[in-house]
Amino acid sequence: MVPVIDDKSEHCIPFILERLQAHRIKHGSRGNVVPPFFLGLNGVQGAGKTTLVSTLCNTLRSPPYNLPTIVLSIDDLYLSHSAQVALAQRHPYNPLVQHRGQPSTHDLALGVSLFNAIKQRQPLRLPVYDKSAFNGQGDRADESTWIAVNQPGEKPIEVVVFEGWCVGFRPLSEEQLERQWREAKAREEAGEGRGRLGRHTLADIQFVNESLQGYDVLTNSLDAFVHIDAENAQYVYDWRLQQEAAMRAAKGVGMTDEQVVRFVDGYYPAYELYTETLRSGVFGEQKAPYPTVHCELGRPCHTMSKKPFPNIDLDGHDFPPSPAPSSPRPGRKYALATELVYTESNDQYNASSMPIYQSATFKQTSGSGGGEYDYTRSGNPTRTHLERHLAKIMSASRALVVSSGMGALDVVTRLLRPGDEVVTGDDLYGGTNRLLKYLATNNGITVHHVDTTNPESVRAAINPKTALVLLETPTNPLIKIVDIPAIATAVHAANPGALVVVDNTMLSPMLMNPLDLGADIVYESATKYLCGHHDVMAGVLAVKDETIGDKLFFTINATGCGLPPNECFLLMRGIKTLAIRMEKQQSNAQAVAEFLEARGFRVRFPGLKSHPQHALHWSMARGAGAVLSFETGDVDVSERIVGSTKIWGISVSFGCVNSLISMPCRMSHASIDAKTRAERHMPEDIVRLCVGIEDISDLIDDLQTALVQAGAVRITADGFEAWGTGRTVAGGVQVKTDEEPVVDAPEVGAGAS
Repeated sequence: MVPVIDDKSEHCIPFILERLQAHRIKHGSRGNVVPPFFLGLNGVQGAGKTTLVSTLCNTLRSPPYNLPTIVLSIDDLYLSHSAQVALAQRHPYNPLVQHRGQPSTHDLALGVSLFNAIKQRQPLRLPVYDKSAFNGQGDRADESTWIAVNQPGEKPIEVVVFEGWCVGFRPLSEEQLERQWREAKAREEAGEGRGRLGRHTLADIQFVNESLQGYDVLTNSLDAFVHIDAENAQYVYDWRLQQEAAMRAAKGVGMTDEQVVRFVDGYYPAYELYTETLRSGVFGEQKAPYPTVHCELGRPCHTMSKKPFPNIDLDGHDFPPSPAPSSPRPGRKYALATELVYTESNDQYNASSMPIYQSATFKQTSGSGGGEYDYTRSGNPTRTHLERHLAKIMSASRALVVSSGMGALDVVTRLLRPGDEVVTGDDLYGGTNRLLKYLATNNGITVHHVDTTNPESVRAAINPKTALVLLETPTNPLIKIVDIPAIATAVHAANPGALVVVDNTMLSPMLMNPLDLGADIVYESATKYLCGHHDVMAGVLAVKDETIGDKLFFTINATGCGLPPNECFLLMRGIKTLAIRMEKQQSNAQAVAEFLEARGFRVRFPGLKSHPQHALHWSMARGAGAVLSFETGDVDVSERIVGSTKIWGISVSFGCVNSLISMPCRMSHASIDAKTRAERHMPEDIVRLCVGIEDISDLIDDLQTALVQAGAVRITADGFEAWGTGRTVAGGVQVKTDEEPVVDAPEVGAGAS
């Protein structure tokens, strides 16, 4: 007998994640609401099905997936005790329906209603079946014990695992059924084998098979299927005997060996009839490639697909080959901080870090080519490894790296054609504004600047010519928050062909994944947080729809703007420390923001509860970031503050380990003319702080000294306060006044620096 070993998770979970990813792309690539994903799971009794279901659900419910997942067992759809008794009485001579188990003993109407309610995201209660009721005959538990899901205030169910011993069984034709029965009958009369099918009448078997036709409505609702098979179906008896013996030893209760044999005998005819259907694929020609994985105990898993099982990572991505797969392979997804660090290398010398393939060309195996790489402009092993790693941490199906953040945006804008229109924010980084202005002037592109903090303003600007909607959140430098899910939904509903593009530079994948919020394309200046040391110029693009990814890659390959291998190596090194850097930078930024706010300055930072969009930001993001801005009310005072700091370096950009200070209207946003800045309500005196990882007491001391030297605060007997605020700080405690809030109403833009 083959022992039961739960070694299938590492095969099944990547398969399920791949099918889930395909499901999301299929239904949500244009902003549609993605319906729940239904996974069917069949396993012979005692084969470790329960363990696999538990592992799978724990994986999907845990970070980074956080998917509301439920398990619906076909056992919980058994008829009530009274209905089962009635069924047995109607067929007194059919031993297969004298107890629960076989097809015909389930409440299909209940199952269909549950499936429909879940698909429609309606509140419902999942039934519970009490197998101990009526001395083991079983009965449906009282509805008060049923499990409530999709309740108001809860995230709706996104994944349903429908499991059971007969899930996925398909009825046979009359000819197939009679042929199998006659063959089993002949074996029984000859004393061959241990099967049970030949011991029943054809009429008994026909009733079960006819009843099974009603189960197709549930099977046809499944999006993927996992079948845990046995090399020999006879093992079911031995496995069940082992389980009951262990239960008797542990709890003192359980079936005797004779009871176990009789119990399995009742199920065994169905195994004989319908197992081959599972092995050949429950979906037939309905879905291609067949979304089924077949796991046979003691043998490797394989898919019922027209192509070999893809070389996928834990997100289900079938990426191009790479010398290093970049993801661990134990069948689970780790926390993001671990995923950032973990990469495998299988080069010939087992290098701990991905080697730099500093080569412009690669030798081919023949005159017709055939090598994986030929010319670094088109592809390089170091770059491929980096792109795979980025796709993993950005929840993308594909990631691409180029020479700068603005280079990434330029690649996106190559999707535009003369006559297209772009809708974007009115708080844009100067470089973004400059590029869009050039396109409007020279390429026949119309650009609409609207208040993207109001989804209705965006929706009103959408028309059949809209090709791109360009967003940033938080905006730079006004730190306004954009509702990405609401805008993505509105845009895709108004114009399914429009692409929602999000600049995520201000937060990085550590704090937000816009692709999971409805965006079609995400880009970042990797010069900032991803690198973290301001020694690399790089840009990143990420997509869910691989068709879009192919278009972006065409431009990168054609123009030669792909990131060189040495920069890829440095960026990969920086990414590994993103989590620890961001943790420290956010902590410092929070302390600086609270320090300034307590002294009466207008502070813009989503980590402060005074920010008017604090709740919206935290509904999308996992952190506040490390960029904040404040106003002094006087341009000259702001300039003196910037010039008086010692630790805070005067520089554009952000995201590096050292803290920076700047005046955006004089530096990063100077390319936007003063008239436009005024129209967009950008204060000329605004000071931007990009907080690093230094000791927080040194940062605040340096900033406090600069405030005093610049004359930004006045000293009082009780402490000091910002000029013109009416807010006195006594011993560092803010005194409440009737002043207006210190944070302005939100607006939006899209910036890379």
